[in-house]
Amino acid sequence: HRGVGGRLGEALAVLCSLPLLNTYTGFLQHEDHHRHVGWDLFEEPMAHLDRRWKRWFCLTTVGAALMFTGRLRSADAPQPNRGFTPPESFRRRLRREQRIHQLFALVLVATTIRWPEIVGKGFVLPTFLFMGLIVMIRVAFQHSETDRNNPFHLSVYYRPNRLLALLFFNTLGAGHLIHHIYPRIPIYRIGEAVRLMHPVLVEKGVPERGMLEVLWRYFVRGEAYREPWGPSPLPRWPDA
Repeated sequence: HRGVGGRLGEALAVLCSLPLLNTYTGFLQHEDHHRHVGWDLFEEPMAHLDRRWKRWFCLTTVGAALMFTGRLRSADAPQPNRGFTPPESFRRRLRREQRIHQLFALVLVATTIRWPEIVGKGFVLPTFLFMGLIVMIRVAFQHSETDRNNPFHLSVYYRPNRLLALLFFNTLGAGHLIHHIYPRIPIYRIGEAVRLMHPVLVEKGVPERGMLEVLWRYFVRGEAYREPWGPSPLPRWPDA
């Protein structure tokens, strides 16, 4: 819906990005993510988590922050985007929005001091405690398993239960896979699209995973990120 509202729509998008702690212009890298699912600027920090301890550490907000700033990259990790410079117009918009976010941070500090029970315990503390966990759930249930040789296997294929689908707005597993195949389908139609596309994905050889299987293979076994994982080690996984 980026064409809706003109400058007003863009201003509202910037405003809505403040509590998400992510700039609207920075999130536009998501378009690059759709063009280059194999490797792109938007997802490159997640590929740096090549050790199990890094993945566990990023369940904390401190670990997630270090991941996004590139501090967890191994010395021998590939850097396909090294030397890439975004257009000046993009960098100018990004700097402007970063200043707005810095101002929002100051307002957040002031309001936390003034209303610690409401702002501190209602927003700041939960964000600090759970941001890393939420980020890593997204990492595990979106592109932890892909197959660059299969144009239909663009995300891990896991069909979440209704509660998780509701909490994450149909952006986990199967919903995210459909989002990459048909990017213009709105989130309120994703559930129906998953149901209709299931036999097609099975026919195209996209393996369906269970929730516990994804968590175990990503966090415990340390399966390679954005690579096909192969057959399930158990014939039937218990699920939640």
